[in-house]
Amino acid sequence: MWRIRSLAVLGVLVGMLLFGATVAYAGWYWNARVNVEGTTVRTIWSVAGDNDGSNNYAAAIGILLPEGAQATLISKVDQETVTIGTDPSLECDSEEIEGVVTYNVTPLTKEVGRMVRVTVKADGVSIGQGVGRLGEDIRVDVSIPVESASCQ
Repeated sequence: MWRIRSLAVLGVLVGMLLFGATVAYAGWYWNARVNVEGTTVRTIWSVAGDNDGSNNYAAAIGILLPEGAQATLISKVDQETVTIGTDPSLECDSEEIEGVVTYNVTPLTKEVGRMVRVTVKADGVSIGQGVGRLGEDIRVDVSIPVESASCQ
């Protein structure tokens, strides 16, 4: 009986250690969500080296789309500012919309990390990534897949 209890306790401890290690190395990230012609676009950003500093930074996120493309903000956190605009040089067709996503992440309190990692996802699939420094614009050019675009 004590062997079964020992194995059960050991299993729980190993599980806790694995979960703790995963969380420790995962860091943190924020992301605003925008609906672009029925596709959910996530603007993910994190500061490398600051595993618990999610409230230490603010992000200005700009999303440029072709004229006529329909986009609405779904959600964001308080420290994010999201602007959606148009650029007449961007194009779209029935299956995809060109877009430009820019990030500018700045420290609010203390500056722990300096490098910013960004990813743009469309319906859970990565469509663009970038790396930059705090306080600098990070530009990611993307093609957003859609069922049918109103900006054709």
